[in-house]
Amino acid sequence: MLNLVPSTLMFTFPADKKKGRLLSSATSIYASPATKICRRLLLNVSGYIILLPEFSHRVIYNGDIFTPSAFDTKKQQCSQVKEWMLGRGIFLDPFLPEKIKGTFNETPCSAKKRFEDFHQDLFDAVLQRSVLERNAINKMKEYWKYYSLLYEDAPAVFDKVKTCNTIDEIFRVFNLIYRNGSFIHSLKA
Repeated sequence: MLNLVPSTLMFTFPADKKKGRLLSSATSIYASPATKICRRLLLNVSGYIILLPEFSHRVIYNGDIFTPSAFDTKKQQCSQVKEWMLGRGIFLDPFLPEKIKGTFNETPCSAKKRFEDFHQDLFDAVLQRSVLERNAINKMKEYWKYYSLLYEDAPAVFDKVKTCNTIDEIFRVFNLIYRNGSFIHSLKA
């Protein structure tokens, strides 16, 4: 599989376990006993587009898609790619898949409510799966590095979250952000 991540082109080739070598003869120079080998190269979009027809593997594009317009641009540049991964773009805009498909029909108020409901479900799931309270808090802080960008005053919003040390504190801060934060519901293109 070819996997694009921001600023990086990553090739992943499965190894032939029985013979201990790579299945693709074109990749034999990267032979290793490992079951997977990754070779990272700097992303050169024009070079990638030229090489794309040469790949016999299924190609999935992943990276640098944070807005519908960025997706449209990548889709035009890489017209042979039929599968796309959004990755961190979804953290920055939870409604991005709907916007790309053209099915996003929310008003700013309903988008804010949907985000709050989604966030509460995520928070509950993180709490349920975390053995330690501290782990849940840290995981939510990581999410809020992205989610804070959905608010007008992103640095101040994130500062409030990152100072939390207990579940009660972080819950209070989330509710404060919901009530007083200026939710923009999407990134600017």
